[in-house]
Amino acid sequence: MKIALMGGSSMLCTYIMDSLIDNDIGVRCLVKSKLKAISLPYEAECILGRPDNQTSLETLFNNTDAALIHLAPSYDEARHGINALEAAKNSGVKKIVYISSMMPWDSRHLPLFRNKVRIEEALRGLTIPYTILRPNFLFQSILNFEIETMDNGIYPFPIGRFGVSQVDLRDVATAAFNAITLDDHNWKEYALCGPEALSGDDISAILSDVLSREIVYGGNNIREWKRMAETFMPLAMVCEWSKVFGFVQQEGLFPDNDDMIKQKNVLAGEPLSFRDFAEELALIWKNRELDRMKTRVKQDKFYASSSRRKVADIFRHHHL
Repeated sequence: MKIALMGGSSMLCTYIMDSLIDNDIGVRCLVKSKLKAISLPYEAECILGRPDNQTSLETLFNNTDAALIHLAPSYDEARHGINALEAAKNSGVKKIVYISSMMPWDSRHLPLFRNKVRIEEALRGLTIPYTILRPNFLFQSILNFEIETMDNGIYPFPIGRFGVSQVDLRDVATAAFNAITLDDHNWKEYALCGPEALSGDDISAILSDVLSREIVYGGNNIREWKRMAETFMPLAMVCEWSKVFGFVQQEGLFPDNDDMIKQKNVLAGEPLSFRDFAEELALIWKNRELDRMKTRVKQDKFYASSSRRKVADIFRHHHL
């Protein structure tokens, strides 16, 4: 058995890849650069190419049994996804698992969600067995805001007061692995969420507890979040996510009871809670903070001798 992973270098696909390899299932993935390929397990067969290249897609899906399609948000996402579905069908793939996004009906007009709706519709139009997984916001999104959280004491996501049932990336990977390898999930669609809907204040309280310092909710100021996100995200995507946060502040983002019952089938268990994730994260971040403190101490010792001390004092005074 061999599985094609589109989006093979993403954090999600690396989790899925590890599970497949551990179970002696062959993996072929599409990567954009040799550097990405080097970072993946040697057991994985890597295809250098891009999602907008038809030859790359045909090579990815050729002689594979199932395909997982996971695309980064972009204006071309719908086109890339539909082209991938067509290439998978033409290559004789027997099953497709698509990673979509949790989106209430009244939010599907938003561009980031609208692209996924088009891919879902195209997938339902095929005669190939499929599974659609719709994860909520990921716990791991906070990894991009380590300094903001640890140094400034702010939980930066403007998610409002109604609550979001965020989900752990590892649960999404588990659901995807089960959907790929088991026929029980063919022709089914699942929302993937954590066990509880948490507001910005709820999350900051949990972070305060596990990090042993005060973390406050940054509030509903979407403009401030945009300022921080622009340091690592394309401006166009920052603007689109801002629209999503505007919706979430008005409505929240959480499943109904039926979704949670169905989710247990594909997870084969209960989802991890945000506190589970935060306790693990706290250990990592506290160790990193300790390393940064040690580095600053070494720098102070370096400047404490000879004429370098005077230069350092002038530098500090100037910036004060």
